[in-house]
Amino acid sequence: MKKAFLAGFAWALTFLLLVGCQTQSGVKEVELDHLEEAISSFFQGVEDTNGTYMYYKGEDIKYVMLNGKNTHLGQEEVAFTHFDVEVIEDTLTIHYTEDEFSEDEAARNQVVYEITENSDISMVAIYKNGEEAIFEVVSGGE
Repeated sequence: MKKAFLAGFAWALTFLLLVGCQTQSGVKEVELDHLEEAISSFFQGVEDTNGTYMYYKGEDIKYVMLNGKNTHLGQEEVAFTHFDVEVIEDTLTIHYTEDEFSEDEAARNQVVYEITENSDISMVAIYKNGEEAIFEVVSGGE
């Protein structure tokens, strides 16, 4: 009986330790027109250049814009089809997928996400289609 209890206790402790290393973040897509003026102004100032942009609002809220709306003659249009974040220890990791635009889907070539997390983040990593990427510009306020 004690062995079963100890085995169950060890399993529960292991589970709690593994879950404790990973913190959940809240992510939601937001409309550029519905953001505070400073945030909206930042994104409008960079929307003529394709890329990824981040705006910090305090310590717990970040906004990320994926912009691919500027196409030139001969370039393929793009659509952003997936966006996900996770926090492991002190790193916020962002994964997104950029695909070729299809006439069958709604044009999602410029999207803004609000990321809310309450953990001590010291690093942000971003991956486009599974490959490490960079932010063109990072800004913030408060």
